[in-house]
Order: sequence, then C-alpha cells, then structure tokens
Amino acid sequence: MKVNANFGALTDGARFASAGPSNKMANFSGGVISGDPHWDKVVLLLNMEDVGITDASPSQHVTVANEGTWFLGGKFGSYSAWWSTNEKLTYTDKPADFQFGTGDYTIETWVKQTASRAFGVLMSSPNFATANNNWILQANNGQIGYSTLVGAGSAIDLGLSAATALTDDVWTHIAISHISGVSELFIAGISKGTIADTRNMNDTGGIIIGEYEQSQGQWFNGLQDEIRITKGVGRYTTNFTPPIEAFPSN
Repeated sequence: MKVNANFGALTDGARFASAGPSNKMANFSGGVISGDPHWDKVVLLLNMEDVGITDASPSQHVTVANEGTWFLGGKFGSYSAWWSTNEKLTYTDKPADFQFGTGDYTIETWVKQTASRAFGVLMSSPNFATANNNWILQANNGQIGYSTLVGAGSAIDLGLSAATALTDDVWTHIAISHISGVSELFIAGISKGTIADTRNMNDTGGIIIGEYEQSQGQWFNGLQDEIRITKGVGRYTTNFTPPIEAFPSN
C-alpha cells in the first residue's frame, strides 16, 4: 500500500447496493442524502477514508488483496484510489453478496479520468473471462461500458456503452441500475441507454476492484472514490442529480 499527495489515475468511493439511495439524497433522484432507505440491502460500501480497505456496509467484507495506491484528496473526504499494474482490492469472503441472480441491483462509484486508455477496468466479477454469468464495468478509450458474459470463454454478448467519452480531470458519478431484467447505464445522472438482461448472475468469486484478474495491466487510468453496491434494489429509474455528499453508512 502506498500513500501519495499526487495522482495519475484515481477512483474514489465505490458503493454496491441492491435496495436504496445514499444517506443524504432527497429521494431516489439523488442530491442531498439523510440516511439510506435501502441500507439493509447495501452489500459493499467503500468511502476510501481509511485508505480504502474498510467496508462500511452491513456485510463488513474483509479484503484479501489490498494493492492499491492511495492519494490525498477524493470526490468526498481525504482519500481516493489510483490503480496501476496489478493493484486492486479483492473481496471473496462472502461471495453470495455479489450473486445478484435474476434480481435487481445497483453498482455505482465516482471516477476521475486523467487520460483515456483502452479497456480500463473499474470493477468486475473475478471469473469474468472463465465462468458463466459474470459482469464488468470499464472505461474503453474513455467511454464507460457495462458488459455481461454467458458461457466460459465466450465473447461478451450483452453490453451498454456511453456514446461520448469522459471528460478528463472531472469527477463523474457512474451507475448501473438493474430493474426487472433491464440494465440501465447512468453517467453524471443522465441515462445512456438500457439493455434487457434476464440471466442468472451467479458468479461465486466475489468482486475485484481496480483490475481485471485474467489480464493484468488493464486498470482504469484515473482516480476512484465512493463505491457502493446494492443487491435487491435498482436505485435509479430516471435521470437524477448525483449525490453531493459521501454515501451514508446507515
């Protein structure tokens, strides 16, 4: 683990949840938050404030790999993460939390791209390239995309991608909201498209943040902060104002 006041590529505050918005949002539309109505469905919450590794969700996941580079200054709070060669966070202690099945879920985070590159992974199922029914969230030449895979070794057969690239050096909220068999990609609170996906998301490997397990060297070129995953709820159904505070922990 390394701490640095400078940065090259950072990700700050990732949250994975399946049942509700962050703690100071006025409603499901985002903005100011004062408690998370879906707190019981949040399965991963990383605010990056203790150099990234503590999961503040009810699941309290313990990382089995802490290989990120941490920087002073994030979207919210004091720190964010910068990934480079073979630097990642891996959580495999309670893999069932990340088995979404055919139900609803939300994957969201804040990112700050410093320069675009091909296939920069933000987070994914650890067995994305080798097992059935997995997912990956990445920036490909600056364009955010979300893809799922069916069949070991198969090509990606379902995916969403933004038509325009991220703006360098600007913090941007990214969210995947999956509701009733339809995934929707939101960037900065604006819908960038939907795709029908009714498969059973049942990977048993947990989650990897900051790298792609099967091909090292495909990290996101920038910073990441505030990661939240919610299992059981698609938080966003229409365009919204992104949160203006860190994701709540209650």
